[in-house]
Amino acid sequence: MLHTLVNYLSGLTASLHHAPPKSQIVRISSATHPPGKTPKFDHILLVDDIARNTQTALETIRQFYRDCDLTVHITHTFNEALAAFNVFDIKLIILDLDLDDHQGDGAILLRKFRDRKPDVIVLANSSEQKYNDILVKGGANAVLAKDTRKLRRWLTKNG
Repeated sequence: MLHTLVNYLSGLTASLHHAPPKSQIVRISSATHPPGKTPKFDHILLVDDIARNTQTALETIRQFYRDCDLTVHITHTFNEALAAFNVFDIKLIILDLDLDDHQGDGAILLRKFRDRKPDVIVLANSSEQKYNDILVKGGANAVLAKDTRKLRRWLTKNG
């Protein structure tokens, strides 16, 4: 038991000292020539402080839009997300509530997105329902809850 606790605390301490993952821009292009069609959501912003979550969403988007040309902006911090939103014509945002190790800053970010572009589509993507409820109350259009099947269904219906 003590050994397990020591390992847990060591891992927690190490994770606190790691730099956040780097943001990236991923261009998805169809495999066909001439270029693929342009989808309704040609600029998608993924916002989550855990890289594994953005990569999972990216793979679902890549599979869904395999015959299209679009850009996915992956960010892990409040400032990166806001900067990408202010520079690019983002059409769809997949947003977690907690970023930068500050609880609830995704709700502030959502408010900034809505203030600048009220019609942007925002999907709540927190793992806990109470956090998704906060995002919905703040104006998120739907809840994914880190479930790629829900993302695929939402894209099928809306994208």
